[in-house]
Amino acid sequence: MGPFLSSFRNEYTLLVVNYVSKRVKAALIGQPRPELLLSSIGKNICSRYGMPRAIISDQGTYFNNCSFDVLLNLTTAYHP
Repeated sequence: MGPFLSSFRNEYTLLVVNYVSKRVKAALIGQPRPELLLSSIGKNICSRYGMPRAIISDQGTYFNNCSFDVLLNLTTAYHP
């Protein structure tokens, strides 16, 4: 979500919802670049809750690239 007013160079919010427990996790990021999103998902989501089964996005260009394809392929490999 964003861009919002800059706070410590963070203009965007990555919002993650667990559809089973309805738990919400938000992480602040500077720009929605693929490497920042992947590192944020790795640090804040995968390390705590495991690999996501699905990623639902707004079809932004930062979600449509090779890095996210690799992440989704890893996800399907662990959750057949």
